[in-house]
Amino acid sequence: AELISYCVLALLYAGLLSYFVHNPFCNMAFRCGCRGPLNGGWALCNVHNPEPPHCPWCSATSPAVILVSPPTVVFISVLTAVLLRLVLSRCATASSPSSTATASYLLPYLLDETAPAPAPESDSELDCNDPTTTPREGGLGACFSVRNLLSLAIGVPLGFFGYNLVMASLFFLA
Repeated sequence: AELISYCVLALLYAGLLSYFVHNPFCNMAFRCGCRGPLNGGWALCNVHNPEPPHCPWCSATSPAVILVSPPTVVFISVLTAVLLRLVLSRCATASSPSSTATASYLLPYLLDETAPAPAPESDSELDCNDPTTTPREGGLGACFSVRNLLSLAIGVPLGFFGYNLVMASLFFLA
């Protein structure tokens, strides 16, 4: 229930970010004339002009349109936030030099939320399974832990801007 509530919250945040920032980001990348939804959206985009140049994102046809569509960007943003949350929730698993951070060591803990993380080797290490730092009551209250808010605040914009920058670069190269 906690992960579902977190995903819903991440989806809302990513959806709002995409709604308000996608077109201005398009204009920043391609100087096409796209504006925010409150300033006309893509009505001023050069894709509506009869002559080129045309914005590569706004004029994209399938299958390329799937890569730059807002639902894809929102999905990547939510996925980035969820992965960051899982990594942060298992932060004590490989924090000492004696336990190397290999994928084979971390993978079982990243994939299974119910698996207990290895105990910290010293009291100075952060215990991510401490009930005082990870609320277990479920629902939206569990989403407002510092770890969850941090992973939302960093993960969603990281996924959004990272993915859009990669796609803009690929469209520039094409």
